Amino acid sequence: MSTKLPECFTTEPQARCLRVEISPGRAVLLPLDQFAFAEFTNDEKEQLLHLSFASHEVMVRRKSRR
Repeated sequence: MSTKLPECFTTEPQARCLRVEISPGRAVLLPLDQFAFAEFTNDEKEQLLHLSFASHEVMVRRKSRR
């Protein structure tokens, strides 16, 4: 098993989709032309990234390390 930490994000100027890795060996590809909006909130307890697409909602939560 690899001990390398996954990259938080990378960019590709000609990308047509967003790849969200859910777990090792499982990913979802979402078309960027259907991207609606993103919202990021950060409070004392957690950080939340909300991505909205025409057909999917993606929410990523992380507990704060404070």
